[in-house]
Amino acid sequence: MTNHKIIFYCVIVLIAINMFSSCKDNVVIPGGPISAYDMVYMPGAARTPDTVTIKMADSIQNVVYGAYYGGYDYPAHDINVEFEVSTSLVDTFNLKHGTKYAVLPEGTYTLDHTTAIIPKGNVSTDPLHISINPFGKLIKATNYLLPVSISKTDADVKLNDKMKTTYYLIKAL
Repeated sequence: MTNHKIIFYCVIVLIAINMFSSCKDNVVIPGGPISAYDMVYMPGAARTPDTVTIKMADSIQNVVYGAYYGGYDYPAHDINVEFEVSTSLVDTFNLKHGTKYAVLPEGTYTLDHTTAIIPKGNVSTDPLHISINPFGKLIKATNYLLPVSISKTDADVKLNDKMKTTYYLIKAL
């Protein structure tokens, strides 16, 4: 073997060793450790508003909501999550977006659960449902807004404040 070949093979081995040794769990990115990005959020919050069309019928229609865990790894323990309807946010939403949506009236909807768990090793709660019955209470061709927020998580888990509320735009047709 010539010296050039030996040097070439040594360089290849060193590159391979460097690649495999750089794969570690304690990843640090600019601004802090990657664990700083572990947060709970509502995926529907990315769609502002999240439009749902319901039929004006005397029947219950369901809208799905839930919480997710985003980060570098799976949660090491169960994460308790609490939800609430935040009707006070409708005015803020309308002001910010130049809209005039009405609040979805109480008595037309119920959250099936206001608490849920993101189980250890999973990234989301089970799908939860908002049950809506528009019959006799909503006005046809009117748009209503229903903000559903994560109000609380376990103390050691961050809540993504920018994605803690899903604004459901309920279109009654």
